Amino acid sequence: MNHSKEDSVTGAEKVFVNGRFLSAKRASISVFDRGLTYGDGLFETIRAYGGRPFALDRHLSRLRRCLDELGIPSITETNIEETINKLLRHNRLDSSDAYIRLTVTRGADYGGLLPSEDIKPSIIIIARKIDTRKIEAWQRDGVSVSLLEGYPSPLPHMKTLNYLPSLVAKMDAVKRGTVEGLFVQKGFVTEGATSNIFTVKNGVLRTPPADGSILPGVTREIILELAERNRVPRSESPLTATELMGSEEAFITNSILEIVPVAGVDGRVIGNGRGGPITRLLQRAYRDLIVEPDCSRSR
Repeated sequence: MNHSKEDSVTGAEKVFVNGRFLSAKRASISVFDRGLTYGDGLFETIRAYGGRPFALDRHLSRLRRCLDELGIPSITETNIEETINKLLRHNRLDSSDAYIRLTVTRGADYGGLLPSEDIKPSIIIIARKIDTRKIEAWQRDGVSVSLLEGYPSPLPHMKTLNYLPSLVAKMDAVKRGTVEGLFVQKGFVTEGATSNIFTVKNGVLRTPPADGSILPGVTREIILELAERNRVPRSESPLTATELMGSEEAFITNSILEIVPVAGVDGRVIGNGRGGPITRLLQRAYRDLIVEPDCSRSR
C-alpha cells in the first residue's frame, strides 16, 4: 500500500507505549508480545473532532468488557482519556480531526500457548491527523460495495488483533473496484469488513442484530439511538442479500467514516444512488451530536 508524505512517520510524531511517550520511529515492543505471536489482544479505533475524542467512554466500555471476556488483566492503572489527550497535544492535534488507535495486548510472555499468570498487558496508542476530504466526498456521493462470502471471523463480536478476515475481505473489495465488502453468511448480510450495515425500506431503518455474529459498533449504537430520538422506526433483524438489493436506502457506519450512503451493491444501484432522506436525516443528527459541548461522553 502506498502512503503519502502526510501519512509517513516523522521524527516529531509521538506514540504511547507502556507508560511512555516515544518517537514513532523509535518505539518498539517485545518480539515475545502475545499480540504479535498469537494476535492475543484487542483494539479500538476512535475519531477526534477538534482535538476531542468522540464517544470515548463507549469505546472504553466495549474494550474493558471484551478484555474481561478474554481474561486479560485490567488496564485501570493507565488513565486512557488523559493519555490520549496528552498524545494529541504532543502531536499538535489538540485542535484537529484525528484518528486514534488504542491497542491492548495480553503482554510479553516467554512461555507457550497458555499465558503466564503474572503477565502484564501492553498498551499502545497512536494518534494521527485525518484528511477528511475523501470521507466527506463519500458521505455526500455514496460508495459502491461488494457482497463477499467465505470470510468468517472467529470472534466477530470483538475487535481482536486477529484481523485477517477483514483485511483480506477489504483487499478483495478493492480489487473488485468497490470501497467496502459486506459479509454474507448462509444468505444473510451480517456486516462490512470495517463497518456495520443499515438499510431503509418503507420508512423503517433496519440493521442486523447484535447476536454475537457481528461487531456491535459504537457508531451503530449511536445511530439506533438517534433514530429513536428522531422517531424513525427501527428494526434489528436478519437481512438477506435480496432484501439489501431491494432497499430504498442503505448506508455503512464506523467511527471514522460516520455515515456513508451505499450507492450500489455489485453494480446494482440502491435507491437514488446517493442516499435518501433518512440517511441524510441521520447524518445531520450525527453531526449535531458531534458539536455538542461534551461530545466525548455517551448518552
